Amino acid sequence: MDVVRTAIRVGAEEAYIVYRRSADEMPADKEEVAEAIEEGVKFCYLNAPVEILGDKNGKVNGLKVEIMEL
Repeated sequence: MDVVRTAIRVGAEEAYIVYRRSADEMPADKEEVAEAIEEGVKFCYLNAPVEILGDKNGKVNGLKVEIMEL
């Protein structure tokens, strides 16, 4: 959580938390999640990362995910 919030603070246009379970199952402090949302962090629940996508220069430009179910 600290890293994604710091990314926003230092100028990232977008920053995401990708989590394979639901918001209720995330072991993060609810207040900290609320503060992250206020700062602009986006949360993607029920998504499991499977591949980091990048360009020919090695710059990350996407994330391939698998949609999960409870």
